Amino acid sequence: MNVKILNDSLYTTYYTYRDRSKNMSYEGRQGDGVRQATDALRNFVRFNNAISFTRANSARINVMNNLTRQEVAVYLANFITKNANNIRPQSQTESKVIDAILRNRSRGMSDYEIQMEIAYAMMGAKESVLGCNSEDILDVAASLYTEAEVLERDQKQEELARRVEGTVNPRYGIKNLTANPVAVNYCVEEILSGRQISIQNDVKKNPNSKYRPAREYNLNDELMAYTDIGNSRNNQEDSVLIMYHPSSPKYKMLVVADGVGGHEFGDQASNETVKAMVNWFNSLPASYLASGREEELKRAWTEQLRKVNKTIRTKYYSGGSTFVGAIVGEKNTLISSIGDSRAYMLGRDGELYQLTDDDNKSFKTWKAIWESKQKPWNKSQKDFDREKAFEKDLLRFRKDSNVITAALGMETDTLSPQYTLVPNSNYRTLMLFSDGVTDCLSDDSIKAITKYTNPHRLAKEIVNTALSEVSELPISGEQAKKIYNSTIRGGKDNTTAAVYNNKDDGRDR
Repeated sequence: MNVKILNDSLYTTYYTYRDRSKNMSYEGRQGDGVRQATDALRNFVRFNNAISFTRANSARINVMNNLTRQEVAVYLANFITKNANNIRPQSQTESKVIDAILRNRSRGMSDYEIQMEIAYAMMGAKESVLGCNSEDILDVAASLYTEAEVLERDQKQEELARRVEGTVNPRYGIKNLTANPVAVNYCVEEILSGRQISIQNDVKKNPNSKYRPAREYNLNDELMAYTDIGNSRNNQEDSVLIMYHPSSPKYKMLVVADGVGGHEFGDQASNETVKAMVNWFNSLPASYLASGREEELKRAWTEQLRKVNKTIRTKYYSGGSTFVGAIVGEKNTLISSIGDSRAYMLGRDGELYQLTDDDNKSFKTWKAIWESKQKPWNKSQKDFDREKAFEKDLLRFRKDSNVITAALGMETDTLSPQYTLVPNSNYRTLMLFSDGVTDCLSDDSIKAITKYTNPHRLAKEIVNTALSEVSELPISGEQAKKIYNSTIRGGKDNTTAAVYNNKDDGRDR
């Protein structure tokens, strides 16, 4: 969900009504603004009606064109559930709602289940949940969120205005300066708190849960991620990261880490990996992301990955993690990988390209054979490429397909990640996958889904397809049975996708 559009529209509505009556005290005008913004949020979630948002700064249009009531309801439910312990109720209704959340949590209900119950209730699907009237829940969530958002921004903008105005000669009369806030990145928050994996495991352990053990993240419909335990695993060992660099949103990082070694060491190793990437990327000087400094960035990244390798080897002796990451710099994107998690791009020519090589004996053998082959005179290039793709797709059916030759946590101090450099102008969409995706989907399937799916829904669509797809071995015979599995059932492993929608590639949207 585009949180910035929601927050900007709420604030625009707030200050438009706050400044309408000059006869009231400032506190009274603030109250009017908060009430109007709260009503706008409540009406949108309950009735899918954005009419209460002001038309100033296109707030109403932005909400209608860019947000859905479902995603806003889930976002509000996440807000009130996550902050329940820190909210000091100011009314009996607030006390009743907050107490209900805390009471059901103490009874063993996971935060994810509470969030979903609240979200559906706020949209009117149920009259009451958790022992509370659904309209009361919506009123409390909308008012608490609106007040927290607009009043905090009010304070920040007033402080910023005072600092800036203090540098300007008073005779110019500079007043009422404003600034845009940074959207909250719940992916990073959950990584640093360790909740990204634990939330999914809690849902999986609850036999009465109606929800998928999954997490979904969206930053401005530009960076998206979706991760799911899958249909056969009891624990999540994949971790996923999407984030902006603190200096500028034009610089980005995506990471998928797939734990190996089994629960608990696998999930801890993958979480250790993404947590280290968050801290490293936040501290990385923006100058490293400038065009022409890719070799320096590569050296810095390698050094950091070697530190992670040593940490995992020391702390989680029987665990490890595959790694695939992408850093979007000024003009180029640098891809790094260790193991069999993959990076792909949909090029501007509409073709799909795998950007990483699997650290896997079968893959390396396949690649060496086909790189050494010369196209026979009696075969067209199209037939040659088709045969090559067919042989590659067979790799995912091999019984030894998941035996990797490299991962973070290896007994080495000279870890050597693979690197690929891609000009940003070369691709429309960048995708990172754990092998839960690429074991269950052929490249042709990934290409078709990518070409015909709205980019901001792509990560979820890829994962959901990988969870449901059933692939049959396209060859037969006794020898084939010794080497290959006859069927690949969707969701056989943890399944994760991270996507960057390259809005600056020159496409019309």
